[in-house]
Amino acid sequence: MVDAELIESVMLKGNLLELILEHIELKPNDMYFEGACPFCKTAQTSFVVNKFAGMFSCENCHKSGDLFKFVELFYDLDFLNAVAFLARKYELVPGPKA
Repeated sequence: MVDAELIESVMLKGNLLELILEHIELKPNDMYFEGACPFCKTAQTSFVVNKFAGMFSCENCHKSGDLFKFVELFYDLDFLNAVAFLARKYELVPGPKA
């Protein structure tokens, strides 16, 4: 079971833009970063990350969300496993770093 405190800790320590940049190339455009969507595999620039809001969206496939949703979609995990993945990545729980 994942508790609310761990979820809050992940939200405070995690950075959506940095996580996404580990996987895909994005180009800055004012307060947004844009690139090809990793979910719909289109070559067009339809994927946008708002670094201040910590949200992403794709105009093409309409997938959107926050840090947890990106991990769920990118790694095909449910919410609890996405929280556990991020908690390990940010060294908030013992175990191998994700």
